Amino acid sequence: MMNPAAKEPFMNKQVVDFVAKNLKLDARHVRAVMDLFEEGNTVPFIARYRKEQTGSMDEVVIRQVQAALKEKQD
Repeated sequence: MMNPAAKEPFMNKQVVDFVAKNLKLDARHVRAVMDLFEEGNTVPFIARYRKEQTGSMDEVVIRQVQAALKEKQD
């Protein structure tokens, strides 16, 4: 029997790819935003201090990514 946790990275990749395609963003940057949220970072912090990781996304785009990730993961 497969461990459910073993599926998680694959599922996360599918979610990231889906969000990146729908918002026309680079999947690396979407993944970075997702990881930063999982670490407990806030939208303003990410927008101001993690520009290199996010491809200089502003707060509006980061919130769009956040909403799309939440919707897709629910």
